[in-house]
Amino acid sequence: VTNQESVDRIFETILLDNYSRFDADIYFGHQSTAVSLFPRPDVTFLGKLAKQDAPKSFPTTMKIHGFLPITHLHSPPYLSRHLVLSSGFKSPTKQTSKVPDLRVLLNDVLRAQDTVAIIEIGMGWFATLSSFLPKSERNAKKSNLVLATIAPGTIPWLGNLNFLALKRLVTTEKQNNLPYR
Repeated sequence: VTNQESVDRIFETILLDNYSRFDADIYFGHQSTAVSLFPRPDVTFLGKLAKQDAPKSFPTTMKIHGFLPITHLHSPPYLSRHLVLSSGFKSPTKQTSKVPDLRVLLNDVLRAQDTVAIIEIGMGWFATLSSFLPKSERNAKKSNLVLATIAPGTIPWLGNLNFLALKRLVTTEKQNNLPYR
């Protein structure tokens, strides 16, 4: 093995581990969009950071479970953040020019309503999907979608996210017992 071959292998390993894209589909009801996450999620790293078992693999199909006002999160301890980009691949659901891209729609709605989408990534682990605009570009209209992973139990004031429900489905008596309004 020559030095050049060794350097080539090391460089290829670095590229694959750190710069390869992760393709997934985000579903909201009957709509979906194909996206790429950057940097590529590393579940082994997430488990070590949280000091607990992480999902065996990051899901390639992510379903939005609900939405929360961004003020209800109060800067939770995110383990990793990933830029959500349009994927060059076709989405599983047929989209025509009359139907806007779900990623663009989500970005606009999350930014306008100051909300985050909650996505389950497996084994009680969740992620938030939010619209992000860097401070240096506050006057610009262009923002990005960001997926941020959250370890189980790190936002106890919201309770168990597996039971996220619409407010109108919860009785008034139970609403009064919720940790937030």
